[in-house]
Amino acid sequence: FFSSRRRHTRLQGDWSSDVCSSDLKKGRPAVTLCVLAEAAHEAAISELILRHTTTLGVRVTPVQRHEARREMRTLQTAHGSIPFKLKWIGAELVGATPEYDDCVKLAEQKSLPVRVIVEAAHAAAQQQLFSNSAS
Repeated sequence: FFSSRRRHTRLQGDWSSDVCSSDLKKGRPAVTLCVLAEAAHEAAISELILRHTTTLGVRVTPVQRHEARREMRTLQTAHGSIPFKLKWIGAELVGATPEYDDCVKLAEQKSLPVRVIVEAAHAAAQQQLFSNSAS
């Protein structure tokens, strides 16, 4: 039931949706559907939820999102090139994450476990981006 609702809300432009168990008054079990969406889609998503579920109301809470600056960069690893997503706060590089799907493809090409590729990617990032000699 909720998976089809989530597909519909995605069509309305939401960022993400989640379903979790909760308790109502008097300890009755319930399910809570949470949708993070652009404010411009609020009315359409609310109507969709009201129309396709048994709920009588939709609670709306404005939220803000603070984001780190992201940059894509390809690094050479012991097994080949891997794209990384770099995380910046101000002028400080604080994180580097290899793109998982690319790690899987490289692992398949090299007939290696994905874990080996991911570990090599992290080692390359540490050496190339975070060591004292990195520029």
